[in-house]
Amino acid sequence: MTSAMLSVIYKEEKPSAKNLSFVDVFLRARKVVKAKGFEQIPQLSSSRNIDVNQPFDLMSNKHGNKGTRYAVLIGINYTKHKQGQLSGCWNDVHNIKKYIMDVGKFKSSNMTILLDDGKATSPTRANIMKALDQLCKKVSSRMSYTYQRCMNEYIYHSLSLTYYT
Repeated sequence: MTSAMLSVIYKEEKPSAKNLSFVDVFLRARKVVKAKGFEQIPQLSSSRNIDVNQPFDLMSNKHGNKGTRYAVLIGINYTKHKQGQLSGCWNDVHNIKKYIMDVGKFKSSNMTILLDDGKATSPTRANIMKALDQLCKKVSSRMSYTYQRCMNEYIYHSLSLTYYT
């Protein structure tokens, strides 16, 4: 789902979501997924009411380029599990990282990446909680949240908290 969404909002590595609503992005992502032969149906869920006809904005820019943006990106392929092993989560993290650096002007030094690839910091419960704790210590009450779920809650999670001074 992440690659399908990025193919809509970041076509040819250029921002392309201008004037697209959440509905537009998800309908186009559904077409991409279907064209690739997958049966999943991209869906949107939120704990808050949102106007799905408003312009799609993965990273709020209502404060302009002021402040510092931080992100915790987690990719879990479940490599130690024979059943349920996934293959695209690490790529999703790297692709989202590129997107938020290019479009959202995030700095690599302000990102924490957790992957179960044996190279990066492992996404254990303790490491995830530590990364989020460190992130919260860097920001104040004036922060903007973006929480994105791709495919399902177990595959890929991206949480970015943006601090504006």
